[in-house]
Amino acid sequence: MIRTQQENSQDKAYQYIKERILHLVAKPGTPLRAQEIAKSLDISRTPVREALSRLEQEGFVIRQDGWGYIVRPIPPQDILSLFTIRELLEVQATLEAIPYLTPEKLNKLKRILQTCSANLKQGRYTSFRLASREFHLAIAEISENELLYRLLKIVRDRILLVGTLLQDMLPSRAEAALAENLNILKKLQSGNAEAVKEAVIRHIRASRESLFHETVNVQNHKTEKKHLKIKVTKKRVSILKKKTKRISSLHDRNKPSQIAPFVK
Repeated sequence: MIRTQQENSQDKAYQYIKERILHLVAKPGTPLRAQEIAKSLDISRTPVREALSRLEQEGFVIRQDGWGYIVRPIPPQDILSLFTIRELLEVQATLEAIPYLTPEKLNKLKRILQTCSANLKQGRYTSFRLASREFHLAIAEISENELLYRLLKIVRDRILLVGTLLQDMLPSRAEAALAENLNILKKLQSGNAEAVKEAVIRHIRASRESLFHETVNVQNHKTEKKHLKIKVTKKRVSILKKKTKRISSLHDRNKPSQIAPFVK
């Protein structure tokens, strides 16, 4: 089927906006103005609006009354639900992959993790996250369970987004994630289903706990800063009051007497 220029422009805008959201170039709450995006891509505003509408249906943006769209903030409950769904799907896919593993397929998984390692060493965190997702999707593909594979592809972008949020808050998490994926590969090579299951669960739950722990730390830091600001403000007010009182006292002391001397 021949695609129209309008459809190509819409796809171009869709991919551009989505990638900016997934890699936190456009963070939750960021306004998305069709006119600015259209100018950046050298296309008309119509395909940009269509792309934004498509992203709204997928839950990545929300419409703001009156003027346009913003990147959708991610409620904690959504993140928790995503981790639950991911654990169910990835554990099952990994277990179902075991009977279909061959030396060639294991080597493919190994090469993907080598790419992850190389990206991490060179500080290419976006490429690292993409390769890490590829590792888990490759395992699902090996399982030959088409439905599981398609379901994991559907949630892939949300998993990437949450991974980017975690990377942004806790850069050191990437090294731990790579070590956990290497452990998953090692357990797959052993063929021990229980060990494989445990390795996958440990990896996913470690990511979840790290994210929520960092979120709590950020909130606590904000609260501490707010309280500190209040304390500093109160202290300044107290100092100002003392200075004002001192100045007033000096003024009263130096003021000429209001009572004129009595002269006969």
